[in-house]
Amino acid sequence: MALDSSSPRTRRALLAGAFAGVGALIAGRMGRPDLAAAATGDPVLLGKGGSPAENAADAVTVINATGVDTGALIAHATGNGIALTGTTDHGHGVIGSAASDGVGVYGISASNGGVLGVSTSSVGVGAASINDAAIRGDSAWDTPTTNFNVPSRKTAILGFLGSTLNAAINTDETGIYGFADLSSNSTGVWGDSSQGVGVTGTGDWGVYGEGRVGVYGHGTYGVYGSGTTGVYARAATASATALYTNGKIVFACRSGRSYVGSGHNYRDVAISGMTSSSAVIATLQTNRAGFYVQSVISYAGKFRIYLNKTAPGTTYFSYIVIG
Repeated sequence: MALDSSSPRTRRALLAGAFAGVGALIAGRMGRPDLAAAATGDPVLLGKGGSPAENAADAVTVINATGVDTGALIAHATGNGIALTGTTDHGHGVIGSAASDGVGVYGISASNGGVLGVSTSSVGVGAASINDAAIRGDSAWDTPTTNFNVPSRKTAILGFLGSTLNAAINTDETGIYGFADLSSNSTGVWGDSSQGVGVTGTGDWGVYGEGRVGVYGHGTYGVYGSGTTGVYARAATASATALYTNGKIVFACRSGRSYVGSGHNYRDVAISGMTSSSAVIATLQTNRAGFYVQSVISYAGKFRIYLNKTAPGTTYFSYIVIG
């Protein structure tokens, strides 16, 4: 379902419209006396001439339509009216259920949201599933975008909090887009886990971050990325921060501690995936007067560290391989 981006309606406008409709409905019901045009056992009577016809019943009314694919009950309202309204004191206003492979509740709109949920004190729309995903968003758009500078929202799931003034004008070809703009503490997308991984990204670029702080992660594993590029962070400007960490950094398989043995002045260290253009930073970890790292030479799959002279004993060094 494509959203009209040429004249977008803000979420506040949608909510205001929804509240106005609900308010008008409630006001209408409070402003007229209860009618009992039909009672238990009588045929259902329809309103006429703008006057509602209320039907009183002390049991459930069931409509069975056998062999009908269009629906057992069809309600239509012209203009801005509400086609079907369900209200309850404490239960559920509307329940939709389907056997086999059907859909419990299905909403469709030509130019607006298919389903809108509004609540004044709880969750607007709640979803739960026993054996599958609780929420799934699909966009039928299957053509690559040629101009990402044109306002468009061909995205499966959109999440907005606060003002949308600074949100991306084009979110095409994005599964989930989240934007929050209330204060400096706002977070567009937050992934959290007490035991596992907060955010996992897989693909050619596992995680891509851009902005004042490109990627921010917090937790046992703040950000986990897997792919040709596990995590890619790019700052908005050369003076901004691409990657900021508060805590230890571990370069698994790319950093460590080794040694040059007694009677030698060099040591080879194997690093998988390393090339002759990789950069290596090495620092002595054993205090020996007059000794220092003379050079480090990169090769395919390893590097060689040279001391300025032969070590009189085991001499440790630490290293980090970049690239």
